[in-house]
Amino acid sequence: MVLRPSKNHRMRKLLLSFSALCFLACENKVTKKQLVLSAQEPSPVKRIEITDKESWLYFLQNLPEKEGAIVDYKGQAVADQEKMFSLLNYDVGKRDLQQCADALMRLRAEYLFARQRYEEIRFHFTNGTLYTFKAYVSGLRPVASGSSVRFITTQPALYTHAHLRSYLDLVYAYAGTISLAGELKSIDAFTIGTVILK
Repeated sequence: MVLRPSKNHRMRKLLLSFSALCFLACENKVTKKQLVLSAQEPSPVKRIEITDKESWLYFLQNLPEKEGAIVDYKGQAVADQEKMFSLLNYDVGKRDLQQCADALMRLRAEYLFARQRYEEIRFHFTNGTLYTFKAYVSGLRPVASGSSVRFITTQPALYTHAHLRSYLDLVYAYAGTISLAGELKSIDAFTIGTVILK
């Protein structure tokens, strides 16, 4: 889902309210749970509790969190620790690959993987080439050749989380905001899980 910025007053109000909530969270050192419980939704927005445990929306509302410092791929604490809203309990790997749109692709892949919907784990590279987790498991690996990508056949893999992470590292190297924008649908209003790409 993509919400393209417009002149919509409600969207600006929602973004300003979200910014204010983030500021309060940083300044008062409140926990995410306290913030969520005390947050005043801008009218006419109302918080929706999702109860369908198999849904994408439930997954997003219940991401695994942990206490501690935010660290980068080298294991070093990043600057501006006090500005975090929540710390997800996901590794970022050992290379500087997972950035921006990659985090969204990671969440979607984690959701599908947890539900064993392996054939739905698929992303387009920036050049338009589709690369699926199924292709990765079958042994296909991308190799850059100028501005195009070709595939070579290697050892097949298994449908394990470690192989999902290896697949995603390849996706992060060849995909990004541009390719993700082409995969998402435009919508006219915010909902849980709305992605804003600009």
